[in-house]
Amino acid sequence: MKSSPIFTPTEAGVVAAFYALVISLVIYRELTLKALYNAILNAGRMTAVMRAAVQN
Repeated sequence: MKSSPIFTPTEAGVVAAFYALVISLVIYRELTLKALYNAILNAGRMTAVMRAAVQN
């Protein structure tokens, strides 16, 4: 399968996530900065737990 000459699939995922974040914050105003901070913090905690579980 040939990928797009503009983005790799990973880069396209990052662009889509950033686009969704901007749309949620600016246009729909469903996401507050405090909620975004908490989501990032929780994702970091879950990643740390999973990494610790996999390493053992």
